Amino acid sequence: MITNYVKTHIFYVALIAMGLLFVRSYMAEHDQRVLADATVKAAQTQVQTLQAQIVTEQAQAAQTIAAVKAKVVLVKTPAQAVAAIPDMSSLPLNSRPAPDGGVTVDALPLYTELAQCKIDAVSLNACTQQSAQKDQIIAQQVTEIKALKKKPSFLHRVVGTLKNVGIGIGIGALLVHGL
Repeated sequence: MITNYVKTHIFYVALIAMGLLFVRSYMAEHDQRVLADATVKAAQTQVQTLQAQIVTEQAQAAQTIAAVKAKVVLVKTPAQAVAAIPDMSSLPLNSRPAPDGGVTVDALPLYTELAQCKIDAVSLNACTQQSAQKDQIIAQQVTEIKALKKKPSFLHRVVGTLKNVGIGIGIGALLVHGL
């Protein structure tokens, strides 16, 4: 027969084991929560950075477009258009010999078309970069969601703890009554 001395020590050993189990469970949950919070903070910082870049690129694109439009307004004559075409494009002027021995080009329509192409190219570039950054924002938000979903709900934590307590009580009862 086991004496009360041994039963008491077995009870305390079981109690200490249960306490260690609870501490381990708490630490695992705490570490997971800290990791999820750090992931969310990093993702939020990245999203804010990308949003700031979008605003900056929109401002730069608007500034470039305004400069191109201002140049288009200033060009009134074919000579001005021929002189301004290198600012818009590196395309040749498609010059043709003129009957008087000079050179003719369709400068105004060419310049207008090149200016519109430049505007479209700047807008496309800005939209492409914004689209890529929005994709990165979405990816960061998905990362945040995954990190937040990793945290178990309060009910799950309580049920898990109750299961552990129940197992500990069961083992304790078996040890006390079975021995």
